[in-house]
Amino acid sequence: MTRSLLVLVCCLVTYDGALAQDATYDHRPAFKVEIDNPQVRVVRRYHAPHEKVPMHSHKDGVVVYLTELREISTESDGTSRRITRHAGDVIWSPAHTHSL
Repeated sequence: MTRSLLVLVCCLVTYDGALAQDATYDHRPAFKVEIDNPQVRVVRRYHAPHEKVPMHSHKDGVVVYLTELREISTESDGTSRRITRHAGDVIWSPAHTHSL
């Protein structure tokens, strides 16, 4: 992932029209909403290497990784963990609050 951008697509399985703590609303330059309807919301996220992302919240959702990812995620309780994903990985991501 040397100079390439990290690209993710998040498919949220629940829909809520509220923008409070919505990562796409708080950080618009790094996000693009691909689909947004009452059944599903698909968001494409971009993060540059070594970019720091402030504390934010996610709803339950499915994440499809389009590129390799190595990051440190810090949860709202202060615990941190290293995460490694590969292009093509698909995971279930329960609702949580964290920084990267």
